[in-house]
Amino acid sequence: MFGKQKNGMKFLRTRLFLDNLKSFIKGWLLKFTNMKIGNQESISEWHLISEYKIDINWREELGEVNHSRIHNMSLGADTINGTLLKPGKVFSLRKILGEATTQKGYAQGPVFRNGKTTYTTGGGLCLDSSVLFNAVLYGNLKILEKYNHSTDLWGEDRFVDLGRDATYVYGRKDLKFQNNTNSDIVINMGVSKEDLYIWCKILSRDQVVTKVRVEKNIVNELLPEDSENIEFVKGWEVITNRYSQLDEGEVLTYSKKEIYKPFVKGIC
Repeated sequence: MFGKQKNGMKFLRTRLFLDNLKSFIKGWLLKFTNMKIGNQESISEWHLISEYKIDINWREELGEVNHSRIHNMSLGADTINGTLLKPGKVFSLRKILGEATTQKGYAQGPVFRNGKTTYTTGGGLCLDSSVLFNAVLYGNLKILEKYNHSTDLWGEDRFVDLGRDATYVYGRKDLKFQNNTNSDIVINMGVSKEDLYIWCKILSRDQVVTKVRVEKNIVNELLPEDSENIEFVKGWEVITNRYSQLDEGEVLTYSKKEIYKPFVKGIC
């Protein structure tokens, strides 16, 4: 057991080093921020750039774990809430949230790997990263790094459209974006435990005009190698594009192709 833990820590340190190295090479490392809006500063006069909301489905099969996952979402949202980005600064979810631990107050929650539900400390935070990603997407901010989930676990009951989910795995899968405006921006985020939704707003100190159009294109429908007489969930190859209305016309400002692997139900 000790050997496995030691190897796990060594692997994590390696992943963090590689992530920092990549950020250094791309010029992001010195632009990361963990600034918060001052307690005395009111943002009531700031301007709304974008907002997004995701309904939190109460999953009956999770039972009481639903309370833990919503607690984790709320704790993550409180940590992100109030983050201030100066022009040119870069947001990294890893730098803001860090590792979800019991010492920080996180509980056991569900995560989904290869079509199977497992439980880990901080499970549920992917709704935080997903709602933030969508607010950033519609806010026309520069998206630097984003990862989708490996499978389309819920099918037609998915919480956001294909290509619009953003997973977060500490040391492995991050969400990074840059304030490419000429104004300070602040992230507002919260969870309504009564009405079961998570929300995110991007606000700017100065007026910032954003007009975007987001479209999804399904390139391929993916099936398991042997799909006869078995129950399975389809996979997809999807391209998400964002077009921004600029002075020179509509310009493609974000494009990402992502793959959701098919899986046979009950087999990992």
